[in-house]
Amino acid sequence: MEEPAPRQNRHQWRHNPKHQSTGGTSLVQDPAASIFPKAPSLDGLMKDVSLSDYFMAAEELKVQGNEKYSAKLYLEAVELYTRAIDLRPYEPTYLTNRAAAYMALNKYGKALSDCRAARSVEATLLPKTLLGCAKCHLGLGDPDSALPLLKKALEGDSGNEQINEFFEIAERMRRGLDNYKRALEDKEWEAASSALDLAGSSSKGYEPVIWRLWKMELDIAVKNWDKASLRAKEILQLDERAPAAQYTQGLVLFLMNDLPSAINPLQEALKLDPRDTKTRRLRGHVQRTQVLKEEGENLFRIGNWRKACRKHLKALEVIGLEDKEGNGGYIRALILSNRAASSLKVLY
Repeated sequence: MEEPAPRQNRHQWRHNPKHQSTGGTSLVQDPAASIFPKAPSLDGLMKDVSLSDYFMAAEELKVQGNEKYSAKLYLEAVELYTRAIDLRPYEPTYLTNRAAAYMALNKYGKALSDCRAARSVEATLLPKTLLGCAKCHLGLGDPDSALPLLKKALEGDSGNEQINEFFEIAERMRRGLDNYKRALEDKEWEAASSALDLAGSSSKGYEPVIWRLWKMELDIAVKNWDKASLRAKEILQLDERAPAAQYTQGLVLFLMNDLPSAINPLQEALKLDPRDTKTRRLRGHVQRTQVLKEEGENLFRIGNWRKACRKHLKALEVIGLEDKEGNGGYIRALILSNRAASSLKVLY
């Protein structure tokens, strides 16, 4: 990890109690305890200690963070860098180091916030910081935002192999996205999926979560329910707080005629985003379809076939016939079959 360059300016350090770590059990030993014998923790630092003592404590935390990062213990590295930032919030190296740890955890949103903070306090804007910001945008599936940053980084260091490499990656990702969008407009689902695969294969492991969500939607459009369900589970393993994945999992279960199971992921998605009208609408459709399906089946069993037909028809209206939803999936096929059986009873 990068060592901080010595800088002396009025923004280099400012103690701010709001930045102190709060609550919880620390994963790491607090080096400040040995530097400040009268203060057993960072939260209890005395007001009259010198700035050099704070700097020493922050540097020790950074060194420990670098060791954890090298050992691929990224969560512990994040905590150590955070405690260093608590002591020296205007040291850009601590921010960029924590950003690198966040990126290793696929938390590109948090990493981007740190990179932007580092840019705001650097005395001279460094190409390495611009590269870090660009990597975050690529991790979020946004090559259009990454490319201007990489161009600016190359202005300051045109011979940097890593910056040039990521510039090429961003260009390939952008071309892949352009092909994906064109195929999507033409409803060429297989071509759209191939465009994303091609863009992902040339992105050096930068396959954003949003791209996986798009692939799930394409799997649904071509009626590949099992693959879509597997992708949803993979995304939730990466980020259990991914409402879009919860929504898609609920949609897949609905289309596969597993109505009771479809409700749970939709409920979880609404806990994360209660105002999501799309998820709320789908949950209502699942619940309404389940009621109409059961009512139609009960009416068929007791021989009231005309009313059963009407229930089946209402259920079909709720399910819909959207291309992006696999034309209603298995659940629509089942209701059509039930309606056909009721119609035959009415006729004969």
